[in-house]
Amino acid sequence: MSAIGFWTIILAGIGLANSFDKKGCNFNDAILNPKVFQNNACWKCYENLTDKNRLQKVYCLVKHDGLNFTVNGFLIRDRCVPFDYKSSLISELVQSSVSSEVYELWIKCCSDAKVCCEKMIENYQAENFFNTCESHWDGYSCFNETLPGGYEKKNCPYSMKKNDDSKCEYSYTKSCQYNGTWTKSDFSQCYQHKRLTNYIEWHIALFSISLIFCLLPILSPIMSRTFHSKHSKTLFALIIFVALRNILKLTIISMIFIDTSTETFNNLGCRLISSFTQFCNNMIYVCIALLALKLLQILKNTTENWGMFILLSIGLILTCMSTILWSFMMKIYADKLCWLIDHENHWINDSFNFLLLLVAGVLFLLCLYHKSEKYDENVVHFLKMFIIPLSIFIAPFVLTLISSFVNCCSWEDFFNLLITFIMLLQAISLCIIFFISSKSNLNHNHSYWSVTKYKIFNTKLQCKSCSIKT
Repeated sequence: MSAIGFWTIILAGIGLANSFDKKGCNFNDAILNPKVFQNNACWKCYENLTDKNRLQKVYCLVKHDGLNFTVNGFLIRDRCVPFDYKSSLISELVQSSVSSEVYELWIKCCSDAKVCCEKMIENYQAENFFNTCESHWDGYSCFNETLPGGYEKKNCPYSMKKNDDSKCEYSYTKSCQYNGTWTKSDFSQCYQHKRLTNYIEWHIALFSISLIFCLLPILSPIMSRTFHSKHSKTLFALIIFVALRNILKLTIISMIFIDTSTETFNNLGCRLISSFTQFCNNMIYVCIALLALKLLQILKNTTENWGMFILLSIGLILTCMSTILWSFMMKIYADKLCWLIDHENHWINDSFNFLLLLVAGVLFLLCLYHKSEKYDENVVHFLKMFIIPLSIFIAPFVLTLISSFVNCCSWEDFFNLLITFIMLLQAISLCIIFFISSKSNLNHNHSYWSVTKYKIFNTKLQCKSCSIKT
């Protein structure tokens, strides 16, 4: 709105309100005639809800009770139509330019403004004996008459909380000063709320600890010797992908922590990192399925690798497909934050990962019930131990399903934190199993070489005794 057009409307509305003995509606400390108020309030609602693709407005000249004044409107069929949510022409035009959700919010906002204006007229008092702050409409909400020193809270506007998919409600405040005037609205809790801060702090702490546990087996000097066991390489690859996922998640969260402006979180760098994060996360479950298949092959004493190759190929193809789909979703929801897109569209990767977990679960059951005459005791011991981390990897899916039925902000935050804590337990359990498995393999190799040396030494003694007899 241009400055000239705005003040033309305000002055005309004030003048018209004066002709009604100042019995009008308060729009940000300007007393306006109800019709002028409704026009300005409804346009402000539309302006607040439409950041992009907003229709171009014009100023319409209207005459009321012998006074001429200008109001907001649209040029429709070469005719200037005043902006009114009850006008079928205006409603149809707005509805065609916004989503159904935004349209419903716009209708509600205009209706609330009208009710607010009616209350102001009904409760109008010519004298203000207690120096109270008068009720008014601030462009978002209706504030009631308040005593000096008091304040009112209202829900944050849609335009400010659209980057939050939670069930939490945040408020902005407006205080009444002792001189009977309102302060400016405080929207600080709407732009940077406590939930985002807690999310960042807890996730940085938990993912950092998880990363440390992942790095222990990776940097361990035992690493080079554990590859003598047939399943160690797959377990090691699983730990590497968990570490990479944690590093990338920490990078995204750090970007949010550094840049606190809501409009720049979902930049190109954040999208790329998020896509690679999903790739590594998917590969974790591919490795779990491969590990289960490898253990089954060891127990069956088979050396064929075509099963591993087929499963790996299918896993890589599905992983790449889900990562590409994820990248498209990041582009579609370009006006939302990276971490919130993850919350809204987790089904893309969860459905794929849960399918791989089911495959791994079936393979592990086959391993447990498989009987073979010749099998490695260390493999059976490892198999029984791995049931614990497998259960821990299944837990986030169960919690995500439960949290979808929760309608409480506190419980939703609790489940988000609990899922992140379980990711920490995943890293800890893999680290423990890696070192236990390494120790078992080393002991097994040590006993094997001791027996072998003993047999060689015995053979040499027997040969010497034979030569002496001869």
